[in-house]
Amino acid sequence: MIRRVALFLVLAILLTGCAGQRPSRYSRMYYDAFDTVIQLTVYAQAEPDFSAFEEELSRLDAVFDRYAEHPGICGLWALNASGGDWLEIEPELYELLTLCKQWWEKYGDRVNPGMGEVISLWAEYREAGEGVPSDRELSQAAEHSDFSSLELSEGRARLTDPEMTLDLGASAKGYAAGVLQEMLLEEYDSFLLDMGGNITACGEKADGSGLWQVGVRAPETGGILLTMRMEDLSASTSAGDQRYYEWNGVRYHHLLDPETLYPANFVRQVTVLSENAALADYFSTLLFVTPVERALALAESVPEIGAIFVLNDGSVQMTGNAEKWVEE
Repeated sequence: MIRRVALFLVLAILLTGCAGQRPSRYSRMYYDAFDTVIQLTVYAQAEPDFSAFEEELSRLDAVFDRYAEHPGICGLWALNASGGDWLEIEPELYELLTLCKQWWEKYGDRVNPGMGEVISLWAEYREAGEGVPSDRELSQAAEHSDFSSLELSEGRARLTDPEMTLDLGASAKGYAAGVLQEMLLEEYDSFLLDMGGNITACGEKADGSGLWQVGVRAPETGGILLTMRMEDLSASTSAGDQRYYEWNGVRYHHLLDPETLYPANFVRQVTVLSENAALADYFSTLLFVTPVERALALAESVPEIGAIFVLNDGSVQMTGNAEKWVEE
């Protein structure tokens, strides 16, 4: 059985009086991008035209999709299929790959975009809902996973190991949220973009109720663990109780320890907050797959982020930067 759950809960505050003088709230749901349910909520004086947003969302999904070819788009699928040749790629893909290289070199290799074949192997077992990969299968899948095999130059990329498969699941949604955020800011001062485990809040709620209140879901129970007050801020959650299956009483989720090639089990859940949506997405995965003491120290050392950990014993630890956004 594959489980996917909502990781954030947007809390509503109802106001009375003067409502007619304020912008109205409009929401749209999307089900066919980034393998998740996406909800956009904006405040506007008149009903918005979401067509430009929808087109950009669809285009970005195609750019970062590694599973299918998209004619006219030189995205991740095309790069993986390029056979080691230099390829001029979409600018968004080039920028994100550049960021991933920088983060990989600065923060270590526990998030490895070159592990696409290992990720695919586990996905096959997850879809089947039974069994686990053998050590031999995992070893073979990991043979071509050296991320340094990616070379970048002036808008072009190539894989010096053409058998390596790139996967940007740890950062693509967050990066796309940042691109969409910049686009939406051209039209709206107040909006919330929820892309599954990634949420971006801009401005205060234009109904006069103040900052956006977003509840972080408690792992296992599905209740509200705590409430964040968000303005011009992104949050990303990685958790062991999403995208998983169970076999012989053991849960196997999709977030892999690069050393064992098995699902990481250092913590139950990590939520990262940052003004940079791509960085929040990347770090939620990085901290989840890093041994907990190292992860806590790393999170404290990066001023651009705040982190909220749910440890395996159910206790909560958060960095100083996260505390300022959490409602007491």
